[in-house]
Amino acid sequence: GPVEDVARFTWELYRPGGTVVSAAAQRHLTNFTPPSPSPFSWYGMGTFDLGWSIGGNLSAWGHVGDTYGYQSQTTYFPARPGVEGFALAVATNVETTNQAQPADATCHAYHALVAAMSGTPPPRCHFTVPHHFIGRCTCVP
Repeated sequence: GPVEDVARFTWELYRPGGTVVSAAAQRHLTNFTPPSPSPFSWYGMGTFDLGWSIGGNLSAWGHVGDTYGYQSQTTYFPARPGVEGFALAVATNVETTNQAQPADATCHAYHALVAAMSGTPPPRCHFTVPHHFIGRCTCVP
């Protein structure tokens, strides 16, 4: 769907009091504790812990997508002191061997938006992808 609709859906799916699922289902979506010893501590019920895409110990939840010629990421950012919660959807028309573009755009857009909302200068951010799609967002003031 259009990124605006996907962002709106993501907002309603995760925000407190959202209209897509119950609060109990939201807790399942964002519970990233595996039921047994597992390397998948970054995946809840249909939801990724996408904190790596914005760096630090910040919370971000959503999902990524990758198919021929198309890559995407939709992310919900819960409110934190001084910053309102919001959702962001990124869609790209690109064919590469890694899924860096959506997370890279999310890294930069998130920090630019937070800076604008808080009235501070945006940091300088850099995004690297050592694996297929899980990368690292690093920012300095």
